[in-house]
Amino acid sequence: MSPMTIINETIIESLVPKGYIGIKYLHAFSKKIKVKSVNNFLDFRQIALRETTPLSEEYITNNKHLDKKFINEIAKILKSTKKER
Repeated sequence: MSPMTIINETIIESLVPKGYIGIKYLHAFSKKIKVKSVNNFLDFRQIALRETTPLSEEYITNNKHLDKKFINEIAKILKSTKKER
């Protein structure tokens, strides 16, 4: 999977179905993500979801566009998530 694909998937997941929009408007089930370290790709995705959802919430609640700064912030979060091994 390419880095851009991972960034795209992370952005989408931070919004719906398990992210901010899914929880707020679609009443998606939200459970506390307890994963502490990255042992496999599923752990990586769960940690990334936990870390990126607040940023997505900030953008949505403040009516900000998902711009280049947002994408760069997501990329930074993903890099730090990867290092949590």
